[in-house]
Amino acid sequence: MGDGFKEIARGKVQKWKIIESNRDFYLDIEAADNANELRHSQENFFFTDGHTSTAILDEILSKNGVPAEIHVKDVKHSKKVYRGKYLCDIIADILKDIKENGGGEYFVRATGDKIEIIQRGQNSTVYHFDIDGNICKVSESFDASKVVTQVQVVGKSKDEGHPKVEQTVSGKTEYGTRKVIYERPSAETSAEAEKAAKKILSESGDIKRTTSIEVPDVPTLRKGDKIRVRTSTGESYFFVKSVRHNAVSRVMNLELTEAKDDNKSLLNQIFSTAAGDESDSSEPY
Repeated sequence: MGDGFKEIARGKVQKWKIIESNRDFYLDIEAADNANELRHSQENFFFTDGHTSTAILDEILSKNGVPAEIHVKDVKHSKKVYRGKYLCDIIADILKDIKENGGGEYFVRATGDKIEIIQRGQNSTVYHFDIDGNICKVSESFDASKVVTQVQVVGKSKDEGHPKVEQTVSGKTEYGTRKVIYERPSAETSAEAEKAAKKILSESGDIKRTTSIEVPDVPTLRKGDKIRVRTSTGESYFFVKSVRHNAVSRVMNLELTEAKDDNKSLLNQIFSTAAGDESDSSEPY
């Protein structure tokens, strides 16, 4: 492609099987990249309060001899204790902390012999897929049945009466009032309870959108890349959640996650353009 050849994937053979039947010969091979090792290796770790994200991730990977490039926005973590946990689960917990503390969303993937921990959407080339052009199949679903729009924080009741409502944190109330009650533990401060309520809204406070597409194969497209998609429901940016390449049929299937921040900018751009078109009197109707 383009300037020449590029390595698409590198892995180690995990399983192989040979089948011979009626003079036909079949060879099935299962291979996995270095990130697969994180799913099969357990470890014990203890990190005191105040460790940074990079320091924790570097210790986890270097202790297990995994060459890595770590590009995350550092936050300070509270005390962490892991006993007999798989490396992938430990790393996922640290990345979850970073996200919840406003550091952004990161993921793990392998390139060559190295593990990369990088932010989503860092690809320089953003591919565009269009229902009127190169999309073979699209599946979209929207689910508002479990949206939470309000979290009521209550204290523990010392008697049989109703617990006292300490604060109410509201989300997207345009969906109506769908309230859940969060009981603040006695050791938790009011600020910590508010943070927990906001976390509930961030996870359950919006419509769940599921999108997958089948398109002509682009071998270099990878998990975490940002793409632009136009379907009959509109035009949006997405991050690639997973990609399955089919070399025989020359198509790929993409499971997508909506890039909400990029879509806000896209929506503003569309409205801005539309407003400009309406005010332009130089063109006849």
